Amino acid sequence: DPSYAGQVVTFTFPHIGNVGANDQDFETATPAALGLIVRQAVTNPASWRATSDLDSWLKTYNLPGISGIDTRALTRRIRDLGAPRVLALVHKPDYSPICQRLGIDSPLSPRIEVAKQVLKYSRAGQILSIAPILEGKGEFLEFLAVEGAPIVGKPIKQVGFPQSANICGVVDKKGAFVPRGDDVIEANDRVIVFTTPDNRLKVEEFFRSSK
Repeated sequence: DPSYAGQVVTFTFPHIGNVGANDQDFETATPAALGLIVRQAVTNPASWRATSDLDSWLKTYNLPGISGIDTRALTRRIRDLGAPRVLALVHKPDYSPICQRLGIDSPLSPRIEVAKQVLKYSRAGQILSIAPILEGKGEFLEFLAVEGAPIVGKPIKQVGFPQSANICGVVDKKGAFVPRGDDVIEANDRVIVFTTPDNRLKVEEFFRSSK
């Protein structure tokens, strides 16, 4: 049903899956919903029209499903308090795109968190945080601008910052702002930069102190 696009559907009815699935009843080329929550394990199909069971159908389209949830209590919770935020422990980084599709607010990967801490201390400059995106094809870096760094004390348009990287924001004593070419980054400002792996070292050099 296209009306469920982008949603994880919660069923309160107990016998989900007893009709099964078939290719003739599709209303969209690909499933619109992003996942399934049921109370009991999916029932085996009993319809003569079924060509597969619901569990196999979900796996065919890489859609997650979970059972054993008190879906009536969950529905009341959503009705009264709104949809809860989701914090998920993800051991396989390859699942990150699925987490984004499901709208998981905070997917936590032990491997990625460890790697971020290692990279933070093995790179040049005062890096406060690292946030990889696009499966590692890009990343946001938060730098602390230090005295004597090339980025400090002159208009941004004069420092020769790599054109393939982007200074997305600066936080100084007055607050946060999106910088322009005439703005000057001062020592102790926090600077958020988007870059790609092939430009990372060039960007880091602008935040390394020459003193």
